[in-house]
Amino acid sequence: MDSDETLVITGGWRAHLPKLLGLAGLICVAYAGARQLSYWIVPVGGVIFAGAYVIERKALWSYAISTSSVGKLVRQALVTVAIQTVVVGIFYLLFFGLAAIVTGRAGFTAFGLHETGLMLVTAACFIAAAVLKSLFAASSAPDDTLAILEEIDDLASSSIIMPVRIFQLASQIAKQKLGFAIPLIEQCAANEESFHVRRVAYTAVRFMGLRENPLLDVRAFLDRGFADSHPWVRYDAVFAAERLGFEDHALQAKLIEFADGLEPPPEGESIASSDADLQLRVRAARLLRKLEGPAAA
Repeated sequence: MDSDETLVITGGWRAHLPKLLGLAGLICVAYAGARQLSYWIVPVGGVIFAGAYVIERKALWSYAISTSSVGKLVRQALVTVAIQTVVVGIFYLLFFGLAAIVTGRAGFTAFGLHETGLMLVTAACFIAAAVLKSLFAASSAPDDTLAILEEIDDLASSSIIMPVRIFQLASQIAKQKLGFAIPLIEQCAANEESFHVRRVAYTAVRFMGLRENPLLDVRAFLDRGFADSHPWVRYDAVFAAERLGFEDHALQAKLIEFADGLEPPPEGESIASSDADLQLRVRAARLLRKLEGPAAA
Protein backbone atom coordinates (compact mmCIF):
# COMPACT_ATOMS: atom_id res chain seq x y z
CA MET A 1 0.00 0.00 0.00
CA ASP A 2 1.47 3.38 -0.99
CA SER A 3 1.36 6.59 1.06
CA ASP A 4 -1.58 8.06 -0.87
CA GLU A 5 -3.76 5.03 -0.10
CA THR A 6 -2.80 5.25 3.57
CA LEU A 7 -3.86 8.90 3.68
CA VAL A 8 -7.23 8.09 2.13
CA ILE A 9 -7.96 5.34 4.68
CA THR A 10 -6.80 7.51 7.58
CA GLY A 11 -8.94 10.41 6.39
CA GLY A 12 -11.95 8.10 6.16
CA TRP A 13 -11.62 6.95 9.75
CA ARG A 14 -11.04 10.51 10.89
CA ALA A 15 -14.24 11.60 9.19
CA HIS A 16 -16.35 8.76 10.65
CA LEU A 17 -14.95 8.59 14.20
CA PRO A 18 -17.13 11.43 15.62
CA LYS A 19 -20.21 9.81 14.04
CA LEU A 20 -19.32 6.43 15.55
CA LEU A 21 -18.84 7.98 18.99
CA GLY A 22 -22.14 9.85 18.66
CA LEU A 23 -23.85 6.60 17.68
CA ALA A 24 -22.35 4.91 20.74
CA GLY A 25 -23.86 7.66 22.92
CA LEU A 26 -27.28 7.16 21.34
CA ILE A 27 -27.01 3.43 21.90
CA CYS A 28 -26.43 4.15 25.61
CA VAL A 29 -29.68 6.14 25.74
CA ALA A 30 -31.51 3.42 23.81
CA TYR A 31 -30.13 0.81 26.23
CA ALA A 32 -31.36 2.88 29.20
CA GLY A 33 -34.85 3.01 27.71
CA ALA A 34 -34.92 -0.67 26.76
CA ARG A 35 -33.77 -1.68 30.27
CA GLN A 36 -36.28 0.77 31.75
CA LEU A 37 -33.64 2.45 33.84
CA SER A 38 -34.38 5.52 35.98
CA TYR A 39 -36.26 8.35 34.27
CA TRP A 40 -33.53 10.66 35.60
CA ILE A 41 -31.60 9.46 32.58
CA VAL A 42 -33.62 11.93 30.49
CA PRO A 43 -32.72 15.26 32.19
CA VAL A 44 -29.12 14.15 32.86
CA GLY A 45 -28.82 13.04 29.24
CA GLY A 46 -30.29 16.38 28.11
CA VAL A 47 -27.53 18.26 29.93
CA ILE A 48 -24.90 15.98 28.37
CA PHE A 49 -26.33 16.45 24.87
CA ALA A 50 -26.46 20.23 25.42
CA GLY A 51 -22.84 20.29 26.57
CA ALA A 52 -21.73 18.38 23.48
CA TYR A 53 -23.81 20.73 21.29
CA VAL A 54 -22.09 23.79 22.77
CA ILE A 55 -18.61 22.28 22.33
CA GLU A 56 -19.33 21.38 18.70
CA ARG A 57 -20.47 24.95 17.99
CA LYS A 58 -17.98 26.72 20.23
CA ALA A 59 -17.33 29.51 17.70
CA LEU A 60 -21.01 30.55 17.73
CA TRP A 61 -21.20 30.34 21.52
CA SER A 62 -17.95 32.29 21.94
CA TYR A 63 -19.47 35.02 19.80
CA ALA A 64 -22.68 34.93 21.86
CA ILE A 65 -20.71 35.20 25.12
CA SER A 66 -18.80 38.23 23.82
CA THR A 67 -21.86 40.06 22.47
CA SER A 68 -24.88 39.00 24.55
CA SER A 69 -26.06 39.99 28.01
CA VAL A 70 -25.98 37.50 30.88
CA GLY A 71 -29.76 37.20 30.82
CA LYS A 72 -29.84 36.39 27.11
CA LEU A 73 -27.05 33.82 27.51
CA VAL A 74 -28.92 32.11 30.35
CA ARG A 75 -32.08 31.97 28.21
CA GLN A 76 -30.14 30.51 25.26
CA ALA A 77 -28.52 27.92 27.53
CA LEU A 78 -31.88 26.93 29.06
CA VAL A 79 -33.50 26.63 25.62
CA THR A 80 -30.59 24.46 24.41
CA VAL A 81 -30.86 22.16 27.44
CA ALA A 82 -34.65 21.96 27.02
CA ILE A 83 -34.43 21.05 23.33
CA GLN A 84 -31.75 18.42 23.94
CA THR A 85 -33.74 16.98 26.87
CA VAL A 86 -36.75 16.55 24.57
CA VAL A 87 -34.52 14.75 22.04
CA VAL A 88 -33.20 12.40 24.73
CA GLY A 89 -36.70 11.89 26.11
CA ILE A 90 -38.12 10.87 22.72
CA PHE A 91 -35.30 8.42 22.12
CA TYR A 92 -35.52 7.01 25.66
CA LEU A 93 -39.32 6.65 25.62
CA LEU A 94 -39.29 5.01 22.19
CA PHE A 95 -37.17 2.12 23.43
CA PHE A 96 -38.89 2.14 26.83
CA GLY A 97 -42.22 1.62 25.04
CA LEU A 98 -40.87 -1.12 22.78
CA ALA A 99 -39.48 -2.94 25.82
CA ALA A 100 -42.81 -2.58 27.63
CA ILE A 101 -44.64 -4.07 24.64
CA VAL A 102 -42.23 -7.00 24.38
CA THR A 103 -41.93 -7.79 28.10
CA GLY A 104 -45.38 -6.66 29.25
CA ARG A 105 -43.70 -4.75 32.08
CA ALA A 106 -43.37 -1.01 32.54
CA GLY A 107 -41.51 0.48 35.48
CA PHE A 108 -38.47 2.54 36.39
CA THR A 109 -35.46 1.54 38.44
CA ALA A 110 -33.95 3.86 41.01
CA PHE A 111 -31.01 6.00 39.89
CA GLY A 112 -27.94 4.11 41.07
CA LEU A 113 -24.43 3.05 40.08
CA HIS A 114 -25.66 1.38 36.90
CA GLU A 115 -27.28 4.61 35.68
CA THR A 116 -24.31 6.71 36.82
CA GLY A 117 -21.86 4.55 34.89
CA LEU A 118 -24.05 4.59 31.80
CA MET A 119 -24.31 8.40 31.89
CA LEU A 120 -20.54 8.72 32.28
CA VAL A 121 -20.05 6.55 29.20
CA THR A 122 -22.67 8.57 27.31
CA ALA A 123 -20.98 11.83 28.30
CA ALA A 124 -17.56 10.51 27.25
CA CYS A 125 -18.89 9.44 23.85
CA PHE A 126 -20.77 12.65 23.02
CA ILE A 127 -18.17 15.08 24.32
CA ALA A 128 -15.37 13.18 22.54
CA ALA A 129 -17.45 13.20 19.35
CA ALA A 130 -18.06 16.96 19.63
CA VAL A 131 -14.40 17.76 20.35
CA LEU A 132 -13.13 15.57 17.51
CA LYS A 133 -15.67 16.97 15.06
CA SER A 134 -14.62 20.51 15.97
CA LEU A 135 -10.92 19.67 15.63
CA PHE A 136 -11.34 17.85 12.32
CA ALA A 137 -13.44 20.69 10.90
CA ALA A 138 -10.72 23.19 11.86
CA SER A 139 -7.89 21.14 10.36
CA SER A 140 -9.50 19.89 7.15
CA ALA A 141 -10.19 22.61 4.62
CA PRO A 142 -12.43 22.06 1.60
CA ASP A 143 -10.68 20.93 -1.57
CA ASP A 144 -11.02 24.34 -3.24
CA THR A 145 -9.50 26.31 -0.33
CA LEU A 146 -5.96 25.66 -1.56
CA ALA A 147 -6.99 26.81 -5.02
CA ILE A 148 -8.42 30.00 -3.49
CA LEU A 149 -5.19 30.65 -1.59
CA GLU A 150 -3.19 30.19 -4.79
CA GLU A 151 -5.50 32.60 -6.62
CA ILE A 152 -5.07 35.17 -3.83
CA ASP A 153 -1.27 34.92 -4.17
CA ASP A 154 -1.51 35.19 -7.94
CA LEU A 155 -3.80 38.21 -7.69
CA ALA A 156 -1.42 39.90 -5.25
CA SER A 157 1.50 39.53 -7.68
CA SER A 158 -0.43 40.84 -10.71
CA SER A 159 -0.36 44.51 -11.65
CA ILE A 160 -3.22 44.51 -14.17
CA ILE A 161 -6.43 42.82 -13.03
CA MET A 162 -9.74 42.44 -14.81
CA PRO A 163 -12.65 43.12 -12.40
CA VAL A 164 -14.18 39.75 -13.28
CA ARG A 165 -11.29 38.01 -11.50
CA ILE A 166 -12.07 39.91 -8.32
CA PHE A 167 -15.75 38.98 -8.58
CA GLN A 168 -15.02 35.32 -9.31
CA LEU A 169 -12.63 34.96 -6.37
CA ALA A 170 -14.98 36.82 -4.03
CA SER A 171 -17.82 34.54 -5.12
CA GLN A 172 -15.72 31.43 -4.41
CA ILE A 173 -14.89 32.69 -0.92
CA ALA A 174 -18.50 33.66 -0.22
CA LYS A 175 -19.64 30.10 -0.98
CA GLN A 176 -17.32 28.57 1.65
CA LYS A 177 -18.52 27.61 5.10
CA LEU A 178 -18.18 30.48 7.58
CA GLY A 179 -15.30 28.83 9.41
CA PHE A 180 -13.25 28.90 6.20
CA ALA A 181 -14.67 32.00 4.51
CA ILE A 182 -14.00 34.47 7.33
CA PRO A 183 -10.26 33.70 7.69
CA LEU A 184 -9.91 34.03 3.91
CA ILE A 185 -11.72 37.38 4.00
CA GLU A 186 -9.54 38.59 6.87
CA GLN A 187 -6.43 37.48 4.99
CA CYS A 188 -7.49 39.39 1.89
CA ALA A 189 -8.36 42.53 3.85
CA ALA A 190 -4.94 42.50 5.55
CA ASN A 191 -3.01 42.20 2.26
CA GLU A 192 -0.81 45.29 1.99
CA GLU A 193 0.69 44.38 -1.38
CA SER A 194 -2.43 44.63 -3.53
CA PHE A 195 -5.58 46.71 -3.30
CA HIS A 196 -7.12 44.20 -5.71
CA VAL A 197 -6.88 41.51 -3.03
CA ARG A 198 -8.38 43.87 -0.46
CA ARG A 199 -11.26 44.52 -2.87
CA VAL A 200 -11.93 40.77 -2.86
CA ALA A 201 -12.54 40.88 0.91
CA TYR A 202 -15.28 43.52 0.77
CA THR A 203 -16.83 42.10 -2.38
CA ALA A 204 -17.03 38.68 -0.67
CA VAL A 205 -18.76 40.23 2.35
CA ARG A 206 -21.25 41.85 -0.02
CA PHE A 207 -21.87 38.54 -1.80
CA MET A 208 -22.37 36.69 1.50
CA GLY A 209 -25.14 39.11 2.44
CA LEU A 210 -24.78 38.62 6.20
CA ARG A 211 -25.28 41.75 8.29
CA GLU A 212 -24.72 39.74 11.45
CA ASN A 213 -21.93 37.22 11.37
CA PRO A 214 -20.90 35.12 14.40
CA LEU A 215 -17.25 35.16 13.33
CA LEU A 216 -16.91 38.73 12.06
CA ASP A 217 -18.06 42.15 13.27
CA VAL A 218 -19.29 43.20 9.83
CA ARG A 219 -19.93 46.85 10.65
CA ALA A 220 -16.47 47.32 12.16
CA PHE A 221 -15.00 45.45 9.20
CA LEU A 222 -16.63 47.93 6.81
CA ASP A 223 -15.10 50.80 8.80
CA ARG A 224 -11.70 49.29 8.00
CA GLY A 225 -12.63 49.40 4.34
CA PHE A 226 -13.75 53.05 4.61
CA ALA A 227 -10.30 53.89 5.99
CA ASP A 228 -8.41 52.08 3.22
CA SER A 229 -5.86 54.09 1.24
CA HIS A 230 -7.30 53.11 -2.16
CA PRO A 231 -10.61 54.52 -3.46
CA TRP A 232 -11.64 51.24 -5.10
CA VAL A 233 -11.51 49.47 -1.72
CA ARG A 234 -13.50 52.28 -0.13
CA TYR A 235 -15.96 51.98 -3.03
CA ASP A 236 -16.44 48.25 -2.38
CA ALA A 237 -16.92 48.88 1.35
CA VAL A 238 -19.65 51.44 0.56
CA PHE A 239 -21.24 49.03 -1.92
CA ALA A 240 -21.23 46.30 0.74
CA ALA A 241 -22.76 48.66 3.32
CA GLU A 242 -25.55 49.48 0.85
CA ARG A 243 -26.21 45.84 -0.02
CA LEU A 244 -26.26 44.80 3.65
CA GLY A 245 -28.70 47.58 4.57
CA PHE A 246 -26.65 49.59 7.05
CA GLU A 247 -27.94 53.12 7.59
CA ASP A 248 -26.48 54.38 10.88
CA HIS A 249 -25.41 57.97 11.47
CA ALA A 250 -21.70 57.12 11.39
CA LEU A 251 -22.15 55.61 7.93
CA GLN A 252 -24.05 58.67 6.71
CA ALA A 253 -21.29 60.94 7.99
CA LYS A 254 -18.75 58.86 6.08
CA LEU A 255 -20.88 59.02 2.94
CA ILE A 256 -21.01 62.82 3.20
CA GLU A 257 -17.22 62.82 3.41
CA PHE A 258 -16.85 60.51 0.41
CA ALA A 259 -19.44 62.31 -1.74
CA ASP A 260 -17.65 65.61 -1.10
CA GLY A 261 -20.64 67.72 -2.08
CA LEU A 262 -21.40 65.84 -5.29
CA GLU A 263 -25.03 65.79 -6.40
CA PRO A 264 -25.78 62.20 -7.45
CA PRO A 265 -26.31 61.83 -11.20
CA PRO A 266 -29.36 59.90 -12.47
CA GLU A 267 -29.12 56.13 -12.05
CA GLY A 268 -28.93 55.48 -15.78
CA GLU A 269 -26.12 57.95 -16.42
CA SER A 270 -22.79 56.37 -17.34
CA ILE A 271 -19.77 57.04 -15.11
CA ALA A 272 -16.19 56.51 -16.27
CA SER A 273 -15.32 53.04 -14.96
CA SER A 274 -11.61 53.83 -14.79
CA ASP A 275 -12.05 56.78 -12.42
CA ALA A 276 -12.04 55.20 -8.96
CA ASP A 277 -12.41 58.50 -7.07
CA LEU A 278 -15.44 59.53 -9.13
CA GLN A 279 -17.00 56.08 -8.83
CA LEU A 280 -16.62 56.30 -5.05
CA ARG A 281 -18.14 59.79 -4.91
CA VAL A 282 -21.11 58.77 -7.05
CA ARG A 283 -21.74 55.56 -5.11
CA ALA A 284 -21.59 57.45 -1.81
CA ALA A 285 -23.81 60.30 -3.07
CA ARG A 286 -26.45 57.92 -4.41
CA LEU A 287 -26.56 55.90 -1.21
CA LEU A 288 -26.70 59.08 0.86
CA ARG A 289 -29.69 60.34 -1.14
CA LYS A 290 -31.38 56.92 -0.69
CA LEU A 291 -30.86 57.02 3.09
CA GLU A 292 -31.95 60.64 3.41
CA GLY A 293 -34.97 60.13 1.16
CA PRO A 294 -37.50 58.95 3.81
CA ALA A 295 -36.41 61.69 6.22
CA ALA A 296 -36.61 64.34 3.54
CA ALA A 297 -40.04 63.12 2.52
